[in-house]
Amino acid sequence: KNFEDFPEHRSNLFNLLRAINHHCFPALLTESNNFTLIIESIKWAFKHTERNVAETGLHTLLELLQNVQASSVMNAFYVQYYL
Repeated sequence: KNFEDFPEHRSNLFNLLRAINHHCFPALLTESNNFTLIIESIKWAFKHTERNVAETGLHTLLELLQNVQASSVMNAFYVQYYL
């Protein structure tokens, strides 16, 4: 799959993920399969060829890690997703 098609959709998708992480982080923790998909999406974002999408992905990852650090799932998160 390529990274060039529909750049505005990709950018808006990653902005949406960042907003969800920022405003309703506990909702991300309700389903482990969905959380794994969110993590994979964030990884895909910061590997993106467009700089603005990659930066959004990195900011989202930083904010996600800060939210995890302040939550009760911190240990389980690091056990499962330790990079």
